[in-house]
Amino acid sequence: MTSKYSHLLKNSDYMLLLLGQLVSKLGSSINTIGLTLYVLKFDNPIMSLGLLSLLLLVPWTILGPYAGILADRYPKKTIIIICDILRGFLSIGLFFISNIWAFYFVVLLQTLLDILFAPAIGGYLPFIVKKDDLDKANAMYASSGKLASLTGPAIGGFLIAWTGVSVVFIINGIAFIISGISEMFISITGVAAPKDDAPKTKSTKRDLMEGIAYIKDHKNFLFIILFFAAASMWFGGIPILYSNILIGELKLSDPFYGILSTVMGLGSLLGAMLIPSILKKARHTSVMILGTAVYALMYVLFSFTNVPAMLPILTLCIGISVSLINVVYGIFLQKEIEKEYIGRVFSLDMALSNFTMVLAVLFITLWGSNFNPRHLMLGSSLLLLVVCGVFYLLDHRMNRGAVEG
Repeated sequence: MTSKYSHLLKNSDYMLLLLGQLVSKLGSSINTIGLTLYVLKFDNPIMSLGLLSLLLLVPWTILGPYAGILADRYPKKTIIIICDILRGFLSIGLFFISNIWAFYFVVLLQTLLDILFAPAIGGYLPFIVKKDDLDKANAMYASSGKLASLTGPAIGGFLIAWTGVSVVFIINGIAFIISGISEMFISITGVAAPKDDAPKTKSTKRDLMEGIAYIKDHKNFLFIILFFAAASMWFGGIPILYSNILIGELKLSDPFYGILSTVMGLGSLLGAMLIPSILKKARHTSVMILGTAVYALMYVLFSFTNVPAMLPILTLCIGISVSLINVVYGIFLQKEIEKEYIGRVFSLDMALSNFTMVLAVLFITLWGSNFNPRHLMLGSSLLLLVVCGVFYLLDHRMNRGAVEG
């Protein structure tokens, strides 16, 4: 195993890029926890957290499908360095901000940099790794990224419990800046020669239309896209209500919230370890749907819970379900979609899911304060369970029809 990857480990450009991705994934997940706790301290926490969620979602919905254009036109090395360093300074700046609108503005800038950073670092590998090594390089790169995303909540929870919310912004900012400085030592700029066969605007439109056509022609992936679009209608509001109940109603301390975030991260890691065994016995689509059903069921139970001692158990199960959904989705994407279409299909899926999630967040933001948060959570979770039940039956029928055909 070591010899199989030894030449990649000796590739300094590749290792620096890997470090950049690790810091980015960790930083983003840690930052999200810090931002959540920070806005819950403002008046009207449901509206404050709803606005934060909109700032994190809406730009991806609008700009996500087009984010790769700038990454293809300009040197990727320059983009990721600038994004990392600017995100670092913006994160540090959050430590000194007390005005909520200034806070939201900085969050918006961070989101825009996240959108630009993602396709730049994601499309960098072919420039710094030989074609024959791309499979191994992508496997190692994807695994490290997933590990960072899964451990981020645990690390963020530990830091919050140890240092407090505001200090997390400082630590996170310094990490981003160090990553940006390390990326300066990458020797390859990561820019391809421009094509002269068609204007870039026309090419962009054509690429998007090809992605839509590809989705229409592949029923399995169209099915899962429609499932996540329907599920996201209820996904969007549940985390907002969850945090509001913990902090606003149960009056949990920041360290306790941090501990629960750690437990959720540990649950995600446990779920990731269980996935290979689960996929030997079940289809990818079934696992994603059932994982979402478990997620919804845990929040149904959470809506009735008043005993803090029960929260770690429910949170652990939520973490496991989130891993079953996200990691299995990534595996499904890699196995079902041809490589040249993955980026477009993924961005279109994210745009549609984020759009429906935005609708849920808008509802919670505008009217959530007029209802009991527990009732809203119960209703959203039950409706999500209904969505899972409908799509599970459809998935079973589609699979039975494919076998009989």
